[in-house]
Amino acid sequence: MNLNTTTIIGRVGRDPEWKDVGKGLCKFSVAVGKRYKKGDEWVEDTTWFDVAVWAEFGKRMMERLHKGMLVYVAGPHESRKHEDKYYWTLTAQTVIPLEKREVPAAKVADDDELPF
Repeated sequence: MNLNTTTIIGRVGRDPEWKDVGKGLCKFSVAVGKRYKKGDEWVEDTTWFDVAVWAEFGKRMMERLHKGMLVYVAGPHESRKHEDKYYWTLTAQTVIPLEKREVPAAKVADDDELPF
């Protein structure tokens, strides 16, 4: 039996992008931070993951995710080689936003601008 699954919790690094390939692809990155002590100093290190969410599930993630949001992602981690470089992508089977998406408050008109 084989198993390839990766589970991460981190912050969305950029707003999701939509690609019109196949049934559609939602792409974004997630930063997973690690803090440790090196000698007398605390060091912060970040690992970046490219995440792919396909089809209808990806469309839902386009509406729900934004840069900076804390998110749980799980799925197989896959590599591909292009021009002697390896690229790693986490193909999400599960994405759970751990924070609510904040909707910008609508601009409230001054009393002078109201039509009544």
